[in-house]
Amino acid sequence: MESGMTKTLAVVAIVLSIGALSLSWVAYNRSGEDLENQIEDAMEESVQDVEEGLDEVEQGMDYLALRAEIAGIQARAEVAEEYTEAEAEIRILRADLAQEYSEAEAEVQRELAEIDAELEIAEQQFRNESADGVNTLEQLLEDLEREIREDGSSNQVN
Repeated sequence: MESGMTKTLAVVAIVLSIGALSLSWVAYNRSGEDLENQIEDAMEESVQDVEEGLDEVEQGMDYLALRAEIAGIQARAEVAEEYTEAEAEIRILRADLAQEYSEAEAEVQRELAEIDAELEIAEQQFRNESADGVNTLEQLLEDLEREIREDGSSNQVN
């Protein structure tokens, strides 16, 4: 009788262990699926953050290049006091900016519209042979520098 009881207990133990194994397998599959989704979501969010950061760096580099170009125009106009050439350089710069950023995001286009308005004022001042164009460019350079610093400091907070 003992061997019958042992066999019965062995069968019950095997059935229970198969049931426990099945439950653990289901739990593993469920947690694995959730974990995979969480990892995928976290990766997508990280990639998006990196892309946004790269866009901001690229925009900052564009502003630095723009600032350098404006500074060059200002310096040449200030030294040579030849305003016709500065007027032509500003006209070309404005056309390049309009073409390059025609499909930019609304915020970037708004900022560039402000820059373009200042460049237009300087262009008109140079057209009128006025040294005020140099001052307008200097003010624009200060504004761009402040914008670059503010963008840099706001990115560091994030």
